[in-house]
Amino acid sequence: MKILVLLVIVISAVTFAQPQTFRSMSTSGLILDGLDRWFGGMLFTQPVPDRLLEDPGIRVYTGLSNLSTGADLVFDETDDTRGSFLLGGSYVPLEASFGLGVLTEFMNERFFDEITLLGAGGVPYVSGEGTVEGTWSEYIDTNGDGTLDSRHTVHETAEARTDSSLTSAGVYGAYEVSETLRIGLGVSYTTNSTEVLDEDDNRSISIADSNLVTGVETYTLDSSGEGFSRDDRSSIEVAVSATSAVTDVMDIGGMFLFTSISSDISYEADHSGTEDFLPGETGVYDIATWSESENYSVSPGGSRFGGGLNMDLSLDENWTLEASGGVYTASLSGSSDQYSISMDSSYILSIASLINSTIFDMNGSGGTDIDIADDLFAFGTKLTFDTSERFTISMGMGFFKHDLSSTVHNTSSNILIETYSDGDEEFADPDDYISTTTWSQTDETITTESITKIAIPVGLEFEVLPKVCVRLGASPGFVWESETETTSLLEASPIVNHTVYGDGSEQQSVESPFETVDGTLVETDDKYTEIPYSYGVGYMPNDYIQIDLMGLGNSLNQWRLSATLSF
Repeated sequence: MKILVLLVIVISAVTFAQPQTFRSMSTSGLILDGLDRWFGGMLFTQPVPDRLLEDPGIRVYTGLSNLSTGADLVFDETDDTRGSFLLGGSYVPLEASFGLGVLTEFMNERFFDEITLLGAGGVPYVSGEGTVEGTWSEYIDTNGDGTLDSRHTVHETAEARTDSSLTSAGVYGAYEVSETLRIGLGVSYTTNSTEVLDEDDNRSISIADSNLVTGVETYTLDSSGEGFSRDDRSSIEVAVSATSAVTDVMDIGGMFLFTSISSDISYEADHSGTEDFLPGETGVYDIATWSESENYSVSPGGSRFGGGLNMDLSLDENWTLEASGGVYTASLSGSSDQYSISMDSSYILSIASLINSTIFDMNGSGGTDIDIADDLFAFGTKLTFDTSERFTISMGMGFFKHDLSSTVHNTSSNILIETYSDGDEEFADPDDYISTTTWSQTDETITTESITKIAIPVGLEFEVLPKVCVRLGASPGFVWESETETTSLLEASPIVNHTVYGDGSEQQSVESPFETVDGTLVETDDKYTEIPYSYGVGYMPNDYIQIDLMGLGNSLNQWRLSATLSF
């Protein structure tokens, strides 16, 4: 799942990179500000630079935080921390036929994953986000005499989160070719860094069994691990758009987007543990220890392109109908020879007065190939009723389908060394040996993720006091999600084993390779409904400044502020 999480973030960061103003976020994305119209369009899938000409004059856009996400912290009970700063502007001279826009964005955010720890009988006993810790015990009648004589205690910790940072800068221009045609062009550069801590890698568990009668421990297990996936990505994006007035009441526009993407993906994980079957017996051993690590890095590159159409229809003085649709596809691929895996383990067992030991040392190295495909289809329509500056209501419907798939091949050559001693320290002992095993194999992991959503948003903006307006939004949605992860052993070489015994004798064997296997590790299919709500306040003290607020809770650290200057 580690590579899937990163790939979803890599593509999604490119696909949904357009920030929204607080005005649109407060109204479920339906009532747009000037920045929304030319930088995100109706569907917020790509810049539409020719729309710069719809806002003559000088505009300065600022956002002090939260401009890259629609989540309102008043309704968010998590400890996720988000921070974003946006600064930009547009210049469209009055009576001129051209316009310019510049936009920069800086963002840091942390998302905590939901974690559930399972207790006795697989029943959840601790749930939380980010980092969780819990302990549980149960008492057992081991000999069936009706008396509880053993206690089983488990202590667990787990951690899972995602840290992201983004820096983006873009320049956009628009030109009015004639009274019925305008065109636009934009170029931007974005860097993004994402680090994912997965619950499976960042987990520890301690188990202790003890005899209630004697108080002696009869079994212990201590295991811990830590790991992370990281992606450092950069992209150059070119957006082209044009709008034509086909009639006095209808405008039709087209847009095209091309993005060149480069990425460096890496993964590191370390796990270790000890299992003792006789912890309460001094000088007697039945204990196993192990440590293992895995890491790889690969630099996939590729492109994303697509486009869409937009229609604006003025039904009368107060009613406007708008529809927009777009199709985008992306593909990335890459390969490297930076794959390695290692494992060390030992098993020590007391037999009478002797202490047997078996030590394993395994190392593997090879390469990684990655192929990623991503497809997005989006369509939406909305009907807006705008009676005056005092009241606006908009109702819409949207359909979104996002499909992501990836194929990862890991090819490795492996060597396993097993060292055994029966502990009698006998010279040239034929019972002692060192065994070396070599083989190679190719594994394949295929992941798919599909999200389909139908949304029916409603947005409302009305003036409650002079120069002060309130905004409300709700977006009921039906969501279908599916995810699969399948791991297969595609091919493997014969297994060559060479053993040297303590008396100098040798033995070699060649075994059949591991059988190729297919196994579905993850398969989920979920459908649900959601009704996210939003609200905000706009204040316009004069003709030159507009202040927008969201997250108006009791604590000032929930407040979110942006300002737009007009000249």
